[in-house]
Formats: sequence, C-alpha cells, structure tokens
Amino acid sequence: MVATQVVEVGLDISVETLHSELSPANSLIQRAGRCARFPHQQGQVFVYSLPVDDQGQAQTLPYEPEPCQRTWEALAEYDGQVVRFQEERRLLDTVHCESDLQLLARYEEQRPHLLEKMVTSLRKPDPSVRSTLIRDDLQVALLVHDAPEEEIVTAPWQWQLFTLRPSLLQGRHWQALQERAAALGLDWVCKQAVLMDTGSGRAAQGEDHSRTRSETAAQGEDDSRREPLYTWEPVTNPAQISRALVLALPQALVTYDRDLGLVFRDGRLPLPARWQQRLEGTRYQSRPLERRRSGAVSQTVSRQRYEEHIGGLADAYHYGLYHELTYALRRLEERMGLAAGTIDQAIQLALALHDLGKLAEGWQRWARAWERLYHEKKGLHYQEPAADYLFAKTTYDVRAREERQWEQELAERRPNHACESVALARRFIVDCLGATTPASPTAPVVRATCYAIARHHTTGAHEYGATRLAPGALEAVRRALALVQRETSPRPTNLQLILPECQQGDLFPENTMSGKFSQPALDLQTPQYETWLAFVMTRALRLADQRADAYR
Repeated sequence: MVATQVVEVGLDISVETLHSELSPANSLIQRAGRCARFPHQQGQVFVYSLPVDDQGQAQTLPYEPEPCQRTWEALAEYDGQVVRFQEERRLLDTVHCESDLQLLARYEEQRPHLLEKMVTSLRKPDPSVRSTLIRDDLQVALLVHDAPEEEIVTAPWQWQLFTLRPSLLQGRHWQALQERAAALGLDWVCKQAVLMDTGSGRAAQGEDHSRTRSETAAQGEDDSRREPLYTWEPVTNPAQISRALVLALPQALVTYDRDLGLVFRDGRLPLPARWQQRLEGTRYQSRPLERRRSGAVSQTVSRQRYEEHIGGLADAYHYGLYHELTYALRRLEERMGLAAGTIDQAIQLALALHDLGKLAEGWQRWARAWERLYHEKKGLHYQEPAADYLFAKTTYDVRAREERQWEQELAERRPNHACESVALARRFIVDCLGATTPASPTAPVVRATCYAIARHHTTGAHEYGATRLAPGALEAVRRALALVQRETSPRPTNLQLILPECQQGDLFPENTMSGKFSQPALDLQTPQYETWLAFVMTRALRLADQRADAYR
C-alpha cells in the first residue's frame, strides 16, 4: 500500500515493514504505529531522506525544515535498534522539546486575550469568535432554495447544507454574484436565517445578528416543546456572511452536480462546453433531511407535577452529574476559599428552584388550558387534575409541529418563568448560602446560582414579568427541596423568604445584594473563578434538566 501522511492516525492496521520519507519525529512515530501494531508482532521501519531542489534544499513540505533536520540527526542514535516507548519519548524530547516550550510561552503571552475570547464565546453565540479558538478558517453553512422564508421557518440546519469558507462569498466573488443576479433580474442574492421574536412575530432588529439571536431568545423563552421560528433577511453587506447562522442562495446562482460538487453560476469555474450544457439543465434545491427515528413515530411527554419533575433532576444529578463534576467543584471551592460542599448545596438549590416561576398563577392557568385543548384536539378523555396539582410539564408530542398552531388558539399565553424564578427566590437563596453582605465569601456563589437559574433556557435572559405564586407553591417547593437535598435531617430553611409575588423588572442592575444580582464580571486582572462557577452551574442545571425524564 502506498499512501500520504493520512495513514498517521485512525487506521487500525498492522504491517511488517514500513517505508517512510522523513518527517518530524511526532509524525514519524505516528506512522510507525501502523507497523507491528498488534501484540507479539515485530516489524521494521525504514526512513528515507527527502529529495532536494535545484538549490540543494530539502523539500520538506508540508512540514517545516528545522524539525525534519533535527529528526534526521537524532535518528542516527536509533539506527538498527529496537525502539520502545522510552526511546520514543527521548526522540520526541530531542526534536520537539524546545519548540514546544516556545509554543507554551507564546500561549502564556496570549492567555488574557484567549481568555476574553473564551468567555465571550460562551456568553454570545457568535460563530466568528468561536472559530478563532478552534481553527483559523471559519466555515459557514449554505443551502440552495428559492423561497426559504416560505418553507424553511424552523430548524434550517435540518436541511441539506453545504459548508464553505466565507471568502468564497465575499470580495470579488460577491461582486460576481451581484452582477449575475442583476443580469437575471433577481431581487436578492443571498439571505440569512434570523431568529424571530416569538412575542411579536417579527425578526430581531439590530446590526449584529449574532447578538440579536441570544437577545431575542430571552424574550421568547423556549423549552423542548416550543420550536423557535426563523425568517430570512437579505444579506446587504458581505461582512454579515461570516456571522450568519445559515445562508440561502437561489438556484439561479448556485447548483449542485454529483461530479463537480457545488457550482456557482457566476462564471468563476471555467468549464468545457459540454459541461456548461450539462449544468444549464441542472436544477438543484436543498431538501429536508430524513430524521432518524428511534422506536415509535410519536414521542409523547406526559404531564408532570412540580415535585415529580424536580425529583427527576435530583436523580440525574446525584446518580451521574455529581460524580462528573466532583473534581471541578472541589477545585473551585479551594480557589474561592469556600467550605467543602458549598457549590454542591448551591446546585441543589438551583435544581429545586429553577422552575419556581412555573408555580405562578398565570403559568398554571396556561398549563390547564393547554391540557384541555390538547386532549380535545387528540379526541382523548380529559380529567381535570385536583386544585392542588401544580404542573411543571404538560403533555405534548415533540414530533408534532401542529401543536405550535394549537397553542396559538389559547386565549391564555404561556408566561416566561426562568428570570421570574430568580426574582421570587433570590432572598431565599441568599439566606440558604449565608451571604449576609456583598463581601461574604458566598456572595459570588449566590450570583452564580441566580445566573444559572435565569439562563437555564437562554443565554440572554434578564427581564422578568409580574408574577404571583399559586396557592400551595411553597409546599411544593418544600417537597422538592427534600427530594434534592436527600439528607436524613434536611438543613433548616425559611421558605417565607420566597416572595409571594413580584412586579416587572430587570435582574442585572448594579446593586447585587438589594434585590438584584449581576453577571459574573469579566475582569482579566483577577482570577475568573466566579465566571467559571457560573458556567459550571448552568451546565449542571441544563444537563440535569435534559436527563431528568430518564429517571421518572
């Protein structure tokens, strides 16, 4: 078999003899891993010097000359020898140690800048930021469709997509597409998918769509039953392309051929006449992807009362997530000077209280109205639950898109609940964690707990509406806390600190201990422990919420 360096990784094969051109030691050892790979085998590796050009310089591409030269010199020690793990380590140190130390030094110089990018990418879903942390070349998703705003209003990523570099749609390429569109009389060249404001039914407005996606999500708090809606806005500036979620181009400007691949109809690809004729008759439009179905066609989630739902999160956390997070929690407590078990206690509070806003009178009215409508539409008998039954989940089929239309028939609109949960429970959380003043060691834990609750659905949530708890809400919380805490003698709590109602407001004004809380501050001059704590707690809450039904 003859191959390029692609055989260095990922192939579970074994040969007796490997012939290889010279490469840096790390790559060479990877290649040698295909020789005598399995137990009780022996093999030989022959390494050949590289060809030289007219100036006598070794042709090392795609590698740099220096590590190749150092590898060639170092190999003299191992000529004719058996090379085991320890010998491989020495070879790597000889060739790569100095350059690796230089790389680490450059990383330390760039660390503040990288840290800022990492936090920004976690807070704001901007792909142009994330791509700089993963690889240098950004990829954008493209589909081919003449009327995306009519047919692709949900989940545009569930259609046939192509990925390409933004530069292929920018600069002179953008100008060529504009000229082609003008010649054909098209009124648009490229459109981008934009998340709609679910409250107003309009697309989010703003100059940076990567920002408005997170902000509008906060206005229309989604959960697993509410499918986000998208509209398609024309791209007026090619700079928007790299920040777009999904792009769409009409068939007149781009097509797909099974032999040529994706072809832009702007003349950038010179083709013989026979290929041009073939493409003239080619019409391609992206289609929905076939969804993989596991089990039954329908996937119905049944209603759950508050304690039942919280119990599922508690099981998911105690049986799995806690063990996954133990190391991170312990190290954060050490670095932040917190007593052992403080963050575990805070996560338990977040689990028990994250849906407190659902115990509001408005949310419960909506839940009962939905249950009646759902059973009516399905032709099923419906028995109204007792007055003290407090919903946390309602019945729905996650695969049935028509249920969104059904919900529009209800006079009662479903209220948001995440930020409302914080507004009602903040005093209680402060008391449970002992954060008596802004300078208390646990004050950052209070802020992180509130952050996780407020943003367990969306990254930009910050406003809460007027809310009043339903009768029996505090008793439901008491039972939920007992399910989450699981002590033989539960910690004493003062449930009366949970507000019975709140008025409309914003969670992020400046004063953190007078009824509000702030986001973890991005201050690069101080350790980012509070920021990481907020992200860890949010992740724990979201994963527990996703896994909860597996335990019910």
